[in-house]
Amino acid sequence: MRPPTTQLHNDQFTDVPTLIGCNFDEGASFISESGSADADFRAYMESVRFATADSSVLDILSILCFDIPAIGIRPIFNSRPAAAPGSLGLQFKRACLIIGDTLMHAPLKLMTEIWAGSNSTSYS
Repeated sequence: MRPPTTQLHNDQFTDVPTLIGCNFDEGASFISESGSADADFRAYMESVRFATADSSVLDILSILCFDIPAIGIRPIFNSRPAAAPGSLGLQFKRACLIIGDTLMHAPLKLMTEIWAGSNSTSYS
């Protein structure tokens, strides 16, 4: 059996109407702690998701996913989670954003584009 991504790229899928989507804040399901400083955030990203990435990728992600705690995901926090040991860490919202985008939203976008290129119907 081939990996699903290979099957999609080779148009090896059943052409049926498909409903796809993600819930709000999917990345929080994959993060237990994120650190409290920019360096902690970068180290976390290197260790869990981007271990083989060129350092420029992390530089760009650090800029694009800037650290403004008043905006972003996790509305249960007015600004940031606590910085105490054993807490989620000050960089939690930022880490959730990147992990949710790379694990959930990007693959769904890829699938939708492939289905659209094959004239398959998908609803998002």
